[in-house]
Amino acid sequence: MGISVLSRIRDMLCSASFRPWLDRTPFRSILRKAYYKLRPLAVPKLGRKSVRFLDLEATFLCRDAQELELVETPLLDKGSGGEAHILRALLESLRPGDSALDVGANIGVHAIFMAKKAGERGKVYAVEPEPTTCGILRENVRLNRLKNVVALPLAFGAATGEGELSSGMTARNAYNLRGSGQSLGQRVQIMRGDDLFRSRGWTVPAVVKIDVEGFEGQVLEGLRDTIRQSECRIICCEVHPELLPSGVTLESILAGLSESGFARLVEVSRGRSLHLIAFRNS
Repeated sequence: MGISVLSRIRDMLCSASFRPWLDRTPFRSILRKAYYKLRPLAVPKLGRKSVRFLDLEATFLCRDAQELELVETPLLDKGSGGEAHILRALLESLRPGDSALDVGANIGVHAIFMAKKAGERGKVYAVEPEPTTCGILRENVRLNRLKNVVALPLAFGAATGEGELSSGMTARNAYNLRGSGQSLGQRVQIMRGDDLFRSRGWTVPAVVKIDVEGFEGQVLEGLRDTIRQSECRIICCEVHPELLPSGVTLESILAGLSESGFARLVEVSRGRSLHLIAFRNS
């Protein structure tokens, strides 16, 4: 009963037809409070949840409401506030044996589904700088018995060095390296993606996903040589215009993608952020 009611409330909060009306009334606030109050009822008793997407099945740790939200969001359609359009674009562009790159992998939902699609001959490089989150990512990899995922406890950027993680961003469990939000006091290693791929002899990723809360311009700059290779077919990047540092704009990010050979763009608005799905010009 709780799960059914929770789904109905979520659909109303995210509905394109209901939301404009709700925003003008106090009911949106009431529904949001009810939503988060009921959410713990949907947490699986075993602490893990098996889900399917495009004929692929994966299992994830869901020990509390926050982890459940992190698992559900990539699987919901955009009308429900989800990111299924991103995951679908990545998986439909990925072939067995391909490599994939997930920058800002969080607990690994995108990475694990990509690893299952790429198969044993493929490889997924999952980059997640926050230590606890990277630990959960690794646990989810082990839970799915995957041998083709490389979890990297660092950040990608325009230059090699160090940065400090901050929280309090646009969503819970979201971190950035720009100093916006509350400092976590955690120093993390930053590397240029190009340097890492070159030094380790890694295969150019066929698909790239980037979700780094305002640091996307620096990540793309550090991956410039890698994503210019013809083997890289699609880049899915969440852009946060309000969080971009001085000198970096949505226009400059779009220009950089175009210069790297990505001419076909699909833009999907998601509240204060924008999902870019960029396809290589064939």
